[in-house]
Amino acid sequence: MSFLGPPRDWVERFGRHFIITSTRTCKAPRSGEILPWLRISAELDPQKIETYTVSAYWLRDLGKVKEAEAFLREGCASIRTAYEILFELGRLLLRELPRSGPGAHLWNWASAGGPNRRRRARSPTCSNWTSLP
Repeated sequence: MSFLGPPRDWVERFGRHFIITSTRTCKAPRSGEILPWLRISAELDPQKIETYTVSAYWLRDLGKVKEAEAFLREGCASIRTAYEILFELGRLLLRELPRSGPGAHLWNWASAGGPNRRRRARSPTCSNWTSLP
């Protein structure tokens, strides 16, 4: 630290106690550490779609498929027209759970355009899919 020279004032002298002087390599991150933060994010901003889709990804990665489905359904209850959440729910139902019927239909519909597609009377929305068996 001598290459910096003497501190110019008391603020710089105090700040030099917090300069990073070494690094260490972290071991593999535990993916479960992010889940409480994503839950807080969903509580603080329940209209943010990415919170629900990212949470479902991490829950599915940890093997908690039922929790991922419940969290996506919670997102559907918060955001009624979230086609991204419908897409993720359809993908989860299609790939992870043995309910290929509704999962395939929902996934195909959401991937076909979602909000860009002209709405029909029978087009699925989150409110239709929150009561799936």
